[in-house]
Amino acid sequence: MALLIKANMHRRAIFKLIEVLPSLTYAERSYFIQNFSTLCNGGAGNTRTVKETAIVEQLLPPFPERSSSILHPKCFCSDSQVKCWHCGKVSERIKNFCDECNKLQPLDETLNYFEVLGIGKVFAVDTKSLTQIFRKLQAKIHPDKFSLATETEKQYALEHSSIINKAYHCLLNPVERALYLLDLAGQPLHEGQIDLDPEFLMEIMEVNEELAEATNKESVADIGLKNQKILDGLLMEADDAFSRNDIQTARSVVAKVKYYHNIYLKVKDYERQHGIVD
Repeated sequence: MALLIKANMHRRAIFKLIEVLPSLTYAERSYFIQNFSTLCNGGAGNTRTVKETAIVEQLLPPFPERSSSILHPKCFCSDSQVKCWHCGKVSERIKNFCDECNKLQPLDETLNYFEVLGIGKVFAVDTKSLTQIFRKLQAKIHPDKFSLATETEKQYALEHSSIINKAYHCLLNPVERALYLLDLAGQPLHEGQIDLDPEFLMEIMEVNEELAEATNKESVADIGLKNQKILDGLLMEADDAFSRNDIQTARSVVAKVKYYHNIYLKVKDYERQHGIVD
């Protein structure tokens, strides 16, 4: 009975929108969308009248200031279903394109980078396969493909393309990939959070001094080769730790990886400055 009373109170409140809907600002519409999600999902008895549906539909269209996280189709269906913004078809899960009208759908902002690209959440990523997946996705969703589409689809294409780019470049780089996996595990690695062995820090300092004093490309190349060998070994250790879901060990290893990766970047910078690499 309490749930029914609450649902009826919500219904009375939302019916008042009929009078003020034309004058609602974006922020006000967003407020109603967020706070009447229970009613949008059916209220008591999981039912919704034609009149209620019509009001909710008027809140749905995107606005110039639209935030996809607010006007997401999940707001208007049950937890296990999503609704196409264009034709209204209900699906069991969010897809890039609607099965019914083939319109591009809003970005699912709950997906992590691995899910965006449709690959397993592992450290040992096949970068060649990753690049192929990235190119296929961009071939379908790049904004240029929607130059003649509606403004809604153009906006969705920009959002999809942006997150696909971010996901690809993050997962392509093993250091960024490792840091991202730590973030997903709820154990982000920030500066100064891990106490490293003084002997290790001394080694890093010596390598940096050696690199700073290098006077020719041969000596720099030698430093780079030694550094790369150590870095490759640490990345293998990180892969092993992640595969065992040993996040604490992974954090310690990745902390060391960051130091050797910085040396790698310095070597590459030297090579670029001296025309050794592009």
